[in-house]
Amino acid sequence: MLNPSGKFTVKSAWEILRQPGDVLGDYKKLWIKGMPFKVSFLVWRTVVWKLLEMGSFKCNSDGASKGNPSPSSGAFCIRNGEGNLFYAEVGRLFDGSNLVAEVVALRLGLEYCVQHNLLPVTLETDSLSLKNILDGSWEIPWGIVMEVKRIKMLMKDKEGLKY
Repeated sequence: MLNPSGKFTVKSAWEILRQPGDVLGDYKKLWIKGMPFKVSFLVWRTVVWKLLEMGSFKCNSDGASKGNPSPSSGAFCIRNGEGNLFYAEVGRLFDGSNLVAEVVALRLGLEYCVQHNLLPVTLETDSLSLKNILDGSWEIPWGIVMEVKRIKMLMKDKEGLKY
């Protein structure tokens, strides 16, 4: 829906999805009262992305924390090669930092993909820090060493994993 000036904005999309009544299918599961805006926005943002090859999947993840450390939450959503929402999960994690929430959300998405054989899969995060850590460009902070090891073990010997 366009706003009165004729432009599509985040606000106009928010108003469409937040209005009472029949919500757009699966998106009803993603906009949860009390969920941090950043996490809900991740799900909405994934609507605009490049299509993948048929038979492939894309897992977008995001984590957020109110402070360092503070209550945190994470989300991931998986789309198929046609761009259709395949699965999404949002939840409260634990008290931690933003980086811990980001890495846990990515691990949960990757675990789901591996357990359900949703391969090949492209992993996408909005955390440049996490990307650099997984690429090996940055040292792994001690607080996420175990999570990064779990991610790397899940990725080991799996064809079709990209991030």
